[in-house]
Amino acid sequence: MALTMNKPCRSRRETDEENTLVKEECSYSILGANVTGWKNEQVTETVLLFLVVKALNSVEQHTFCAATTIAPHNSRTNREELESESCKAFGGGGFKALVGIVRRTSRIPSIWDLREYLCSTPSSPPSAATMVFSEFRPLDEKTLVEYIKSVPALSSKLGNSFDDLSVKEVGDGNLNFVYIVSNSAGSFVIKQVTDTFTIRNPKALCSKKSWAMANFVSFSSHCFKAQTSALPYVRCIGESWPMTKERAYFETLALKEEGRLSPEHVPEVYHFDRTMSLIAMRYLEPPHIILRKGLIAGIEYPLLAEHMADFMARTLFFTSLLFRSTTEHKRDVAEFCGNVELCRLTEQVVFSDPYKISEYNRWTTPYLDRDAEAVREDNLLKLEVAELKSLFIERGQALLHGDLHTGSVMVTPESTQVIDPEFAFYGPMGFDIGAFLGNLILAFFSQDGHADETNDRKAYKEWILKTIEDTWNLFHHKFTSLWDEHRNGAGEAYLPAIYSNPEVQLLVQKKYMTNLFHDSLGFGAAKMIRRIVGVAHVQDFESIADAAKRATCERRALDLAKMLLKERRKFEGIAEIISAIRQY
Repeated sequence: MALTMNKPCRSRRETDEENTLVKEECSYSILGANVTGWKNEQVTETVLLFLVVKALNSVEQHTFCAATTIAPHNSRTNREELESESCKAFGGGGFKALVGIVRRTSRIPSIWDLREYLCSTPSSPPSAATMVFSEFRPLDEKTLVEYIKSVPALSSKLGNSFDDLSVKEVGDGNLNFVYIVSNSAGSFVIKQVTDTFTIRNPKALCSKKSWAMANFVSFSSHCFKAQTSALPYVRCIGESWPMTKERAYFETLALKEEGRLSPEHVPEVYHFDRTMSLIAMRYLEPPHIILRKGLIAGIEYPLLAEHMADFMARTLFFTSLLFRSTTEHKRDVAEFCGNVELCRLTEQVVFSDPYKISEYNRWTTPYLDRDAEAVREDNLLKLEVAELKSLFIERGQALLHGDLHTGSVMVTPESTQVIDPEFAFYGPMGFDIGAFLGNLILAFFSQDGHADETNDRKAYKEWILKTIEDTWNLFHHKFTSLWDEHRNGAGEAYLPAIYSNPEVQLLVQKKYMTNLFHDSLGFGAAKMIRRIVGVAHVQDFESIADAAKRATCERRALDLAKMLLKERRKFEGIAEIISAIRQY
């Protein structure tokens, strides 16, 4: 199929076919076929299908007759003609296949946007390589080079030179396809996701040995992944949890939006191909490493709190109703609702499985057998986690990374880069904040397991505590400063006509931030619990070889998390949390 897509489109409109608007006639190209369309025309699904099919049928001749363009104002496309054309392009089942494809991809407001959305080729006949990659196929090192050659946005990053090209696959090819592509002129990372995989031994994949796979590998939420790779499969949730390739689309949307809002802390996306479920982005070259690995090694990152506070403040504030109109907000909430499979996975592994008997749960046995049972028997804990689950599902407060743990951050002493937002959705802000802070707390409790005769890790534990405190305090300052700066803007959460009085403004802001603090504590605690008695653990603990010592570290973290989850509303500030951590 000759349909290549490389850019997701954020907007979507639906109009009656009778009310097609024609404002300006323009010419452009789809895969080398010259097409006449109308700028600002609002497109229905049938009209869009018709144009695409006609364009595909004209590719061989590289022409597009004016008689086959969309008819003028008030005309309608005949379904029988559309089916006939699609049979030419795809065979007998072509129409249904094409309907499915376009229904998943047609988030565009006008015919004029087709060129940007469906193709990036110049007005010339398509190459053989373009035709080969016009439908999904897994790439290997050889075919990846051919693919890169067919995409100007990528080949230009390499100076259009392939003589000294290096293509290095990282991670486990059975789980994903992630490549570092480089030569003397440039470099980037290619990630391709698929939707089929069989796990023969889920628990083996999550063993403590799985993470030690070269410098690029880190734990993800549901076992492990390679640098900048959003694995499309459930690694440890059984053998057949459905994961669609569409997750690459949502990850790309999130990377681009977060990159726009916080460009210093998000790797740039160079290319996205929705058909191939492929993302190309900046390669975070050494000495960048996964933050979790640095925490295990006892490395201090002096700018980490500043950078993460800035990233979270900007991405959360500017995608919330404090800054945006309800119309704009609801549009994007609806868009990201499509990432439902990954949201449902989070619901299961964070808010459900740890609190019941589940074949996927595991813990350091026999040392934590009673602790895991106590979690399942704690009725108050279940009440609180149920409330958090409802909040997670029902509240589209802002665009979330969705999986903001220390394995989703790459660092040097001067740089902090947030990667892998494959779980992105609109949800409660505290879920992102809590995930990051909760993982820092886990890192704190793991340090005794990494201490030795040469380094007792006490000074490093103090640095982690300071980083936790600084992260929240800096976030609070940056977030409220943005709120004050844009108080009279387009945001519709608190209309200036109602909340112009300084006294009520102060009351509103204090209540908002207090609720956000408590949400963050709750979600952070839930994330900690699931990392100890749930399906997927963290390298911080798993890399402690002595099981008894590991269990002691985990128990302290688990006891704190249970207390925070049940009593989070008693705390008024982050300093009290630091004091509580010290007591455990």
